[in-house]
Amino acid sequence: MSIQKRAVLFMSLYLSMAPWCMTPVQSQEMKQAGKPGLFSLGANRQVSIGSITADNFWLLDDASRYQEMYTREFNIVTPENQLKFRHIQPQRDVFTFAAADRHVRFAEQHDIAVHGHTLIWHRSLPEWLLESPLPRSDMIAIMNHHIDTVMGHYKGRIKIWDVVNEPITGKGKLRHTVWHDRIGEEYIELALRRARQADPSAKLLINDYNVATINRKSTKLYNLTKQLLERGVPLDGIGFQMHLSVHDGLDFESFSENLQRFSDLGLALFITELDVAIHTPVTTAKLQRQASLYRDIFLRLLSQKTVKSIQMWGFTDKYSWIDSHFPGHCCGLIYDKNWGKKLSYTAISEALVSEPQYFPQTVTLPAGSFDDAHGVDTDGAIVFNVDNGDWIQFNNVDLKNGFAKLRIRYGNGQLQPGNWRAEVRLDSPSGVEIAKIPIVPTGGWDVFRDKTATITGGSGRHTVYVVFKGDRGAGHFDWVRFEE
Repeated sequence: MSIQKRAVLFMSLYLSMAPWCMTPVQSQEMKQAGKPGLFSLGANRQVSIGSITADNFWLLDDASRYQEMYTREFNIVTPENQLKFRHIQPQRDVFTFAAADRHVRFAEQHDIAVHGHTLIWHRSLPEWLLESPLPRSDMIAIMNHHIDTVMGHYKGRIKIWDVVNEPITGKGKLRHTVWHDRIGEEYIELALRRARQADPSAKLLINDYNVATINRKSTKLYNLTKQLLERGVPLDGIGFQMHLSVHDGLDFESFSENLQRFSDLGLALFITELDVAIHTPVTTAKLQRQASLYRDIFLRLLSQKTVKSIQMWGFTDKYSWIDSHFPGHCCGLIYDKNWGKKLSYTAISEALVSEPQYFPQTVTLPAGSFDDAHGVDTDGAIVFNVDNGDWIQFNNVDLKNGFAKLRIRYGNGQLQPGNWRAEVRLDSPSGVEIAKIPIVPTGGWDVFRDKTATITGGSGRHTVYVVFKGDRGAGHFDWVRFEE
């Protein structure tokens, strides 16, 4: 898990989003609708609101207050650590459910749904599994036995499972783990199929971090998901962890577009580990920015009907992982360390009771081809090393009459300004020019900045070329976008 980063090349078109209608709330939410918590504020939006429960929360000095606050605010829970492999099966074939059972019983006593986290992960594994280089057949047997036993123990009680957690690297590759390296990349498919057998009624997810916006990692996850579904592998949804920071913010257009492309695969979406860290020192301005981010995130999520739950990775800064894992960061949750409601709590409350918001839908257009005769190179989804005359082609772009602005994000590490520019031309690299943006130094090749230009002319469907002109070394290009 890490603070969110992104790098992606795309061209976005803003389209109208069809209105959607309210639907009846789920029975669990109906039962608790009288409670004055966050989940009841958003009950008519048919989205569950939740948080992790801290390890051994019943032993905290303020355990009563913790439980009281939790049951008031939330209707879905994820045990933070005690369903992970190391806690459940510390020795081979020896399963210990006592601590995890406390979390599940707490949820059941208060009519709160449970989200199981996690069955197969490369971390939080016992030494016995890591020390011996077990053969593939043994690893498959261990994986199957673990899934069968854990899901069997909670069958009908835990109805959502992170079956495979964090399988992809930041470079958009399958992560080399004990599961991947000893079984092969098919371990993901094998785990999902086994999980369906173990509890046919449970919702099965792949969960990962840094996949909320369109980037190399989320695109790999999207392609993996699509391939699994095409092979008939049982996969019901995707978990988006969303560990963010006030400093980095979030590209909301890319966020919405990414949610939509996974939704278009017929999947349910789950926000599983949301927090918004603040760089120390904490200031009023940073707290206000945090609240704004929480509000806008919830508004976007609530506008997407396939989002089924929004869970935070904790709810009080008193019991948060951020301080210990990210030095110089803190205070990423909605209650402060003294149990006071922060501005972020109010912002989420306002989002939950607001009228449904309609956001322009963005559409990613993959580059049909690019000119590699000179220097265009790609690294996953980012384009870099462009030279004079290089171009990137986008096919069948519908230039709506409402498009008035071109925006690019790029990094340029040259010390002195040159004569670089990006030209947007129609139907050929030398076709009609509809926009031009000067490219100036940004302070580093990986320091990205936005720059805009007015679009003049152009309508209907075209092949669009982004042509780079000037001296060698234009920069690294993150994305190119048309806007209203």
